[in-house]
Amino acid sequence: MQLLRFLYFVLLVAILTACNSQSSSSTAKKELQTIGSWTATAHLLADEWLQGAVPNVYARQTLQKVENNLQQEVETLTKTDLRKYPHLPTQLQQLQQSVHLLSAAIAQGNRATVTQQIQQLATREQELHRLANSLEAQP
Repeated sequence: MQLLRFLYFVLLVAILTACNSQSSSSTAKKELQTIGSWTATAHLLADEWLQGAVPNVYARQTLQKVENNLQQEVETLTKTDLRKYPHLPTQLQQLQQSVHLLSAAIAQGNRATVTQQIQQLATREQELHRLANSLEAQP
């Protein structure tokens, strides 16, 4: 059941990645949604790892994929006009750092750091969600 939720998130990410956009706000919103999906994937994977439902090798490989895709999405997003969102680059850098630390903690089997990074990811997810919602209100 939990693996199905994980696969759902991966499918959602693939669908969001396939979407095209027209305006800068629309592009930013779609990229933030995709970044949010990758963040949720990392969060769910870490939760499952803590419960022993995901093998270490699979967790590390999946988090490497998450890191790579986050990097691509951040690069795409930074090509848009971010003057309205001066704090976004810092937020994205913090998000990437949290995923990287999460990956390293899983590789080391450090459950305390994994728990801490899950909390960080939850905070980052909320920030992204708020920002994406604020973009909905803009033309």
